Amino acid sequence: MNLPEQIVSFNFDIIEGKVYTAFLYQYTNLENNKKYVGIHKGTILDGYWHSSTCKKFHSVTSNCESKLDYTILDYGDYDQMKNSEHAILSSVDAINNEMYYNKSNGSPAFPEVNVNDCMNFVAKYKEGAYNVPDEDVNLHADMDRYQTRTKDDDAQQKYIKQSVDEQLGSTKLCDPILVWENVNKGTDRTPDQRINGNHTVFGVKDSKHGNTVPVARVPESVWKEEYNFSELDKQFIARLLNSKTKKRRVTNSDDDIIKGLIDSFYDHNIPIDSKTNELQLAALNYNKSERDKFINAAKKRISKDKLRSSNLVWCNYKAHPFKSSLDAQVEDFRNDKTISFPASSGMSDKVLAEIFRHFEQIRKKHNMVVVIHHPNEKYEESWKSKEQPGLLKVLKFYSEETNRSVRFYEMPTTTSDGSST
Repeated sequence: MNLPEQIVSFNFDIIEGKVYTAFLYQYTNLENNKKYVGIHKGTILDGYWHSSTCKKFHSVTSNCESKLDYTILDYGDYDQMKNSEHAILSSVDAINNEMYYNKSNGSPAFPEVNVNDCMNFVAKYKEGAYNVPDEDVNLHADMDRYQTRTKDDDAQQKYIKQSVDEQLGSTKLCDPILVWENVNKGTDRTPDQRINGNHTVFGVKDSKHGNTVPVARVPESVWKEEYNFSELDKQFIARLLNSKTKKRRVTNSDDDIIKGLIDSFYDHNIPIDSKTNELQLAALNYNKSERDKFINAAKKRISKDKLRSSNLVWCNYKAHPFKSSLDAQVEDFRNDKTISFPASSGMSDKVLAEIFRHFEQIRKKHNMVVVIHHPNEKYEESWKSKEQPGLLKVLKFYSEETNRSVRFYEMPTTTSDGSST
């Protein structure tokens, strides 16, 4: 490879023997240490040197007496290199920095999580920087919540409930509920949003002795003005707070992590195998093989599910708040002529026996509504295509013989995760 005589030193080590479609490079004027950073879609062998429009830089590169260092900083696909270029230039505000020839700070191809700021914020939260006096649990049960998990965990809610009752209502073992203030102002949601602590809120609310919960409130001046957190940053913070500690909590499940990768791909055009995803997974303490497993699983799901609905989570009717809505729906159907009870499609083999049992116990009522909830998509599909049609055939004959009617009502399966749309 022939180099212009102005380039007196160079470093291509990072790119030798690699497969790439673009690279990130840096020129350094060795006489004054002033730099120019750029990207190129192509290879180092295609005759490209730079695309700067800066007249001062042109005068330097065209001068045979100049002494320049030329270094390859990174390589990969073009969109990733655009992000890497923007990260470097914006970190030094190159457009306003006299030590750079660049006339802009670049333009990222897709948004990235500010991992360092997120981790700094979480550290402050854990130190108690945003703690306020304990608040009534009912205030938080009714508050809009942000949800990164694929579904709520009823076992964890039960554990918290029992632990709080054993402590006669004390919540000293619970982490503070993390609330961001004025997230939803101007919408029909509650102004404040709970970012973390959903299981704690509903576990305490369901307890006999618990009335209050510890709270950390983050004012708009912090999350918006000081940090300028994006929706992606908020999602990552919620995941950071689900890491393992000595206090019992539900950590990120594999499905939670994969869902996060898929959401970022669809909602923000972030490539599944991007460096920002790698950095986040590493910050969540996953090793290389685990990160590869998540990335490959996310890619497979995306290829199979092009019609994915964004910003949704599965309703777990064993856990609050969905359990409350299930109970309310069942109660709403009940009257002096109608029996109603809930049933899971995951236990469809027991539904017919339960129908007969309820009619046997309450013989004076001749109508019944069975409220069905689905544990996951697999059971929902099986219920609709197999179990329900089979039951309806049996019940049609039963109704004709006994003059009793049975119908099924299905609860909603998904709901908004509380993120901005």
